[in-house]
Amino acid sequence: MSDPTLVRRGGEWLSVAREFVGAPETHTYWRGMDLVAIAAAASRRGPLPVLRDEEPRIAALVMCVGGVSGPETARRLGTYERKVTRWRLDAGLSEPRAEEGAVDA
Repeated sequence: MSDPTLVRRGGEWLSVAREFVGAPETHTYWRGMDLVAIAAAASRRGPLPVLRDEEPRIAALVMCVGGVSGPETARRLGTYERKVTRWRLDAGLSEPRAEEGAVDA
């Protein structure tokens, strides 16, 4: 999985989204998911794009890999922190700890 430091630098959000859904390197849309919208949501820059179906869950997982905390992820995606926690646990990911560089706004 991608290095959280690289993800935080901004260029890797789309790559991480592709990894999670198993999309080829050149794809921006895969199996009904807008990977560019997922990456834009995860980057926390600009307004939140419209996310449909599984896209919020994938965005939350991408944000976890990028070191974004659960509370910040929930705020960005407009959902509950417990839902973000459940998505992460279901994917086998843990909450980034402060010493690992958890990022809050």
